[in-house]
Amino acid sequence: MPSARAQSHPVPGQRAIALAIVLLCLFGLIPVRYMTWVESFGALTQTLMTPASHPVKMLAHWLSPPRVDALSEDREEVVREELERTTQALLRVQMENKQLRRLIEDLQRGYALQGATSVRPLARPVVGNPSDLSGGSLTVRGGQRDGVTLNTVATYDGMQLVGRVTRVSDRFCDVKPITARNADRLDAVVMFGADDEEMVPCSLTPDGQGRLAGPVTDPETNDPRATLEVGQDVRLRVTDGSWPESSQMLLIGRIVEIGPAPDQPLRRYITVQPLVDLRRISKVVLRIPVDAPSEAQP
Repeated sequence: MPSARAQSHPVPGQRAIALAIVLLCLFGLIPVRYMTWVESFGALTQTLMTPASHPVKMLAHWLSPPRVDALSEDREEVVREELERTTQALLRVQMENKQLRRLIEDLQRGYALQGATSVRPLARPVVGNPSDLSGGSLTVRGGQRDGVTLNTVATYDGMQLVGRVTRVSDRFCDVKPITARNADRLDAVVMFGADDEEMVPCSLTPDGQGRLAGPVTDPETNDPRATLEVGQDVRLRVTDGSWPESSQMLLIGRIVEIGPAPDQPLRRYITVQPLVDLRRISKVVLRIPVDAPSEAQP
């Protein structure tokens, strides 16, 4: 009987597991706004683990190299296999060169778009990409040491607006995409042509499906070119200082649907689709503001 009673008492390990489960449940019930103090630990872990991922991967390949044994002992088959491996290696190099050329073109487009404002385009990879942008952000390998600050604008392909930085650490930053459910409303314009006068304002908000939608102000003109059509460009209009001036006229997307506004049937309502799915991008170009040189003092 004493042994039976002894077995009924939980061992220290079981007590620790039960305590951990209780603590996890309690932390899960605490509102997010009271848990901001844990972000510093997350940034520290991210800084320590991310740079080590590549050496660990290389070590794993060295300890367990991939099989390169020939699938056949026939000499002609072996030669064909070697030729296939060489062809694959050549195609990989060509693909890398193509990506580098594309990156150079992106940076050149970024310089062309900056106009009178001073920005320094910084291409950085996306290391954290949420599957649902309802409240998530893109984690980018670029931080304060690279000149990234809060509200730094992120683009894709040199012209497609992605979002702006909402949190920044020494080596990483979080970018909230314009299609996130909790993203801010955007003031924009529909472009009918290349002239500044050939556009009408609109107001866009995320629709929860990776797109943006909103009403359009009808143009006060009889110009037949001033008509809404699917495929027209929609660009950001900076009017109230909520976005940096360097983001003026960045491309938001193109019109994919036109219809009446839900609450105002006589007013037109458009749906805008970005040129790329912001949930699956692998790199961004951060537009780092550059302070204009101060005038010489007399």
